[in-house]
Amino acid sequence: MTWYLLTLIGLLVVTNGLFVYQLFKLVELDAAVRGMKHPKFWGVLAAGSQRGEGLILYLLNRNKAVFSMTEEEKEELQMRKQRIIYLLVLIMKIGRASCRERV
Repeated sequence: MTWYLLTLIGLLVVTNGLFVYQLFKLVELDAAVRGMKHPKFWGVLAAGSQRGEGLILYLLNRNKAVFSMTEEEKEELQMRKQRIIYLLVLIMKIGRASCRERV
């Protein structure tokens, strides 16, 4: 059953990578809409930290910014939020299956 476990671990790594990318793009879009300087920096900071301190820092900093979104930006924001939720569910299911396989 090692191949099964290795496949699950590979899927988990790919899914986590996709999750980090979607979080980066979500924060980058939000920072750009709010007119914050260096939106890519905020995206990397929020997605790159392991315990979420970058995301917390971003959320504290973004409250000061004023924003207005176009319909296109709203749709992209909603789409990225849905993708993040789907990826979180998939990560939980794959993690649960790999834990069951070890026992």
